[in-house]
Amino acid sequence: MMDLSARVALGDWFKAKCRTEGWSLRQAGIKTGFSHTTISTIVNGSHSVSAATVIKLAHTFSVSGEHHRGVLEDELLMLAGYRTRRPEGQDLSQPQAQLLDATSGLTERQLRLLISLGEFMGELEAKERCQTSKVAQ
Repeated sequence: MMDLSARVALGDWFKAKCRTEGWSLRQAGIKTGFSHTTISTIVNGSHSVSAATVIKLAHTFSVSGEHHRGVLEDELLMLAGYRTRRPEGQDLSQPQAQLLDATSGLTERQLRLLISLGEFMGELEAKERCQTSKVAQ
C-alpha cells in the first residue's frame, strides 16, 4: 500500500512526464491503456495504485528512449514505495538495465545458464587479475 507522499510523488512524476512528452492526460491514458479513472487516481494521488500499474507506466514511458525500461521501472517502484531506496551510488548502471531488459523474456532454465556464464566470466576475471598482479611483482 502506497503512503500519501509516495502517491503524490508518483502523480507529480506522471504529470511532469506527460508535459515533457507533450501528451494530454487523455493521450497518456490511450498510450498506457489505463482508464480515465486510473489516470485520475495517479495524477491526484487519491488512492494507491498497484505495483503492476507502476511497472506498466515504466514500460510506456521507457519507449521514448530516455531510460532503459529496467532503470525506469526500478526508479518508479522506489518512488511509489514498492522498493527500498538503495544507498547512494548503488543505482542500476546502464549495462545492468540493458541486461534486465534483454533477459525479461527468458525462461528460468535460460536465466540459470546466463547466471552460470556470469559466474564463469567472474572467475576468469579473478584469475586474470591474480596473474597480472604476480607479473607486476
